[in-house]
Amino acid sequence: MTILIKGKNKTNAKHAFVMRNNYKYFGMPTAGMPTAIDMWEERPHYGRKDSGGDAIYLSESHLVQIPTASDETIQALDFVVDAFVEFAKEYRAYKREGFLNNTGPFANIDAVKGWPPGGVNSMYRLYQEMMYRNFIQSFLSHRQRKDKVVSLESFMEMFVEYADKMLPEYPITRSGLILSKYSDPMVSGLMIEVAQADHSDDRIKNRVFIKDYNFPIFRKVAAKHGFMIDKNAPWRLVANLNSPKMQEYMTNRGKSLDRLFKTTYYRSYRGGVNFVGNDVTELKIFLYGIYNSLVNSNPTATQRKEILRSCSTFRDGNVSASDPVLSSVSQSSRTMSITREVVTFEDFEQKYDQFFWMKMYMYIRAKENGKTWTDKQFNNKTKKMLQVYKALDIAEALRYINDETK
Repeated sequence: MTILIKGKNKTNAKHAFVMRNNYKYFGMPTAGMPTAIDMWEERPHYGRKDSGGDAIYLSESHLVQIPTASDETIQALDFVVDAFVEFAKEYRAYKREGFLNNTGPFANIDAVKGWPPGGVNSMYRLYQEMMYRNFIQSFLSHRQRKDKVVSLESFMEMFVEYADKMLPEYPITRSGLILSKYSDPMVSGLMIEVAQADHSDDRIKNRVFIKDYNFPIFRKVAAKHGFMIDKNAPWRLVANLNSPKMQEYMTNRGKSLDRLFKTTYYRSYRGGVNFVGNDVTELKIFLYGIYNSLVNSNPTATQRKEILRSCSTFRDGNVSASDPVLSSVSQSSRTMSITREVVTFEDFEQKYDQFFWMKMYMYIRAKENGKTWTDKQFNNKTKKMLQVYKALDIAEALRYINDETK
């Protein structure tokens, strides 16, 4: 029986379910050798989460450039590049010796994509821009919410309402983004792509790549040098950290598997060296930026104020405004223009202290991870976090928040 594999994002729901399952079970197995990896379902956070379950991102100091035939700068983690260079060298030898077809996606091997420029921080900035537009143009514009924002206090109340609406489907923090479906797995620095194709088109993945004459040799040589193939992107090489050969490349760069994520990556909630750019700071700067931009682009808010007026009725031609039976009340409204509060960043920091931001951060992280705490539970954890912060330092307070919410 012929198994049809031609699922795409635009396929109708019923047909897509069947087609996606056909690719899942018959497209390219992950079991056996050479090894393949399923980053859609089985290992979605590969290279973006450490053994403790913390969101991580690569330190750029460990990146090196991949030798390519083009002038484009393509980078990956140093030992991954070493492995790719040796893999490509051996694979090209197979071609010179006549073992490969001269046509097809694997006829000539060259890196076309690696670590995305700017990495996690650039990815987060782009995501924040999308959040900003969604908050200002969609959320605040609905039901005239924007006119309710006239001060920092009203802005914060509105943003919490926005967070309640968006979470956990759409993350807000950098850590939440890293471990979400909106993150680019290439930010790990552990992956290199040798072709460009539609990740959502199972037909292309199966017919053009998996069934290509050269693909079995491509997989075999890749595995020999410590790479896995991405099941859902057969043109993507993924460093197999458990491979003895890949660990050999690690050792040559002064790295080891047991300390790789501690020495080469940052835990997102802590940020970089000396906690620079930690999640709490990123959140604070982002919210100030939104408010400041709103005030600059829309200095005033428009609100309606209801006005009550009393008037008199006549009885027998005599006016009696004091008679409750004869008096009546009319209601009208008047539009008022309210100038929004202008706040400097110094004022912003004085108004909301570090504890406020850690409390806000814990609230958002809990929502991102689907925690269903009661108000009492949240308040108890907040008190505990404050105790840790006062008794120890911000590092331990951040660790407490991370451990409680992840």
